Parts: sequence; C-alpha cells; structure tokens
Amino acid sequence: MSAENQDTVQRAIEEVWNRGNLAAIPDLFAPEFVTFEPSSQALHGHEAFRRHVAQYRTTFPNLHFAIEDSEVWRDEVSVRWTATGMNTGGSTDRNANGNGSEVSGITIYRLASGKIVETWVHWDTAGMLQNLREAPGTT
Repeated sequence: MSAENQDTVQRAIEEVWNRGNLAAIPDLFAPEFVTFEPSSQALHGHEAFRRHVAQYRTTFPNLHFAIEDSEVWRDEVSVRWTATGMNTGGSTDRNANGNGSEVSGITIYRLASGKIVETWVHWDTAGMLQNLREAPGTT
C-alpha cells in the first residue's frame, strides 16, 4: 500500500499543484479532506481546497513544486519540496510585482483507502514574503 500512497501523493502534486488540474481533486482527495498550513485556517473539503489552489495558481501562474525527497511510513507520506513561481498577482494587485519566488517546505500526507485525507504543511513563510517584497533598496 505504501507505494500506491506515494504514487497518489506524487500525482496530487503534479496534477493539482503543477498543472492546475482542479478536476483531479475528487480522484485524489477524500471528501472529508482537511489541510493545515501556515497561510490559512484549516481548509475542509474539496471546494475549499479547490479555491485555495486556484488562488495560488492565479497569483503564481507558473507555480511548480519539485519533490526534493519523500518518505513513506504506514499511512503517511512525507514530502520535502521546493516551490517556484513568478508573482503576477493574477486578478488582484496584492504583492503583484513580477518577482520570482522560491520557497521550501515539508508536507505530511495521511491517506486512507487510496485517497489523501489530511495534510500538514510547513513552509518558509517568512522567506517567501521576503522574496515577494519590492526589489532590494526600495520601500
């Protein structure tokens, strides 16, 4: 089962985050899915997660997660990743400055019956915010 769980997580990263294929969410994530991460309150269910991913992909249209390392243990898959993207702001002007950003983090995925039911995400929030600031020397 652990190899299948790792494949599911890799598919979720590639399909949902890297390609923006939001239609794949029900195939990979359980209906009761919940995610905990520093940038938002806990998100419950497909629709909240769909909006969350869409917001990131609108702000960073070329968002890409590279898996640096992963480890499987029982019903969990831990992934150390690096995300990159260009901040265009999308439909909002919040922090839209055209700066590239790179951030690293770790996500622990818990799976049941072949689907992701829970994620715990920790990433370098302060580093990303610093990357998104105006060019050095400006205020």
